[in-house]
Amino acid sequence: MIGPKFESEKSDLLKRLALSKITRKQFVDSLPDENRNDPQFAEKMLVNARKNRDILDVEFGLALARSPGANFPVNIETLCDLLFDDWHYSHEDIAFFLAELHPPEAVDCLERAATIQYPYLNYDETFQFARKCIKALSAISNENAIRALGGLAQNQNEVIRGYAIKELRRKDANSPSDL
Repeated sequence: MIGPKFESEKSDLLKRLALSKITRKQFVDSLPDENRNDPQFAEKMLVNARKNRDILDVEFGLALARSPGANFPVNIETLCDLLFDDWHYSHEDIAFFLAELHPPEAVDCLERAATIQYPYLNYDETFQFARKCIKALSAISNENAIRALGGLAQNQNEVIRGYAIKELRRKDANSPSDL
């Protein structure tokens, strides 16, 4: 998929992108021609990342897919599958990306993911991953997403419940009667 020379450059490119030392366009332009011209490249990276449990490929594939103006679409199913994989650390980035895309087919996975507490996020008493999932549901804003927010508004975790109630109130949607 990627030549050995480029393989060794991926980490450096991601660091430079994260530190705003290069733009997203420069990031995409740094790809070898055969990858830059392959619209399925980001999807292939994410599928390969799942197969090989490659954390760096998850980050790289997401960075490509989120690059404005680049033509690297990804399957929502792949993103949802990654939300449930516990071997990487990009769950919040995926939830944020789903909020940007607001795909109706992601409602069920976002609702379920909002209640997962990954061990690497145990320090986070504010449940930002759940918050990002709830924000994505709010961005989708269809009948199923509102129903999912209603279910999360009854969650036992008061922080998660609070985020869902806040989004329902923002939408003036029918929220649970005990609010």
